Amino acid sequence: AAPSGAAEEAAAQRAARDYGKLLRSIFGEEGGIDLVMLGLGDNGHTASLFPGSEALDEQHHRAVAALEDPGTAAATSGTGERLWRVTLTAPFINRAGLVLFTVSGAPKARAVAAVLSGAGDPHELPGLLIRPEPGRMLWLLDEAAATRFRNHEAIARG
Repeated sequence: AAPSGAAEEAAAQRAARDYGKLLRSIFGEEGGIDLVMLGLGDNGHTASLFPGSEALDEQHHRAVAALEDPGTAAATSGTGERLWRVTLTAPFINRAGLVLFTVSGAPKARAVAAVLSGAGDPHELPGLLIRPEPGRMLWLLDEAAATRFRNHEAIARG
């Protein structure tokens, strides 16, 4: 019998590979989608690109990655169940014509300010990896998520 979680990992890896092939067939090797809509977690993650994930090191090869969900690994470790996610990689997202971040809530204000500052370690703050080139990035924040800004001009620069 396969070790616990091996079948789930294989299925996630296969799904990521198949989704990547589909995206390449639609957009080509260098093409990008028109719009990517993202959120931002209070730990600075976006898409399913979490701090410390191997997917953060992707340079250009894969459009899609499979990774273990760190938020559920600890909660399910007693059962041996491992949960997997499939996500777009930062290089693929960065080829979009427009990346739209929609963020709400005071717990995310620190992460928003840190990502918009552009400073820090992307392995600790994955949102820093999202810098569409040659596309644009637009942030929609509620008042609570924007509390680290003194005025709306700071938000407009992001």
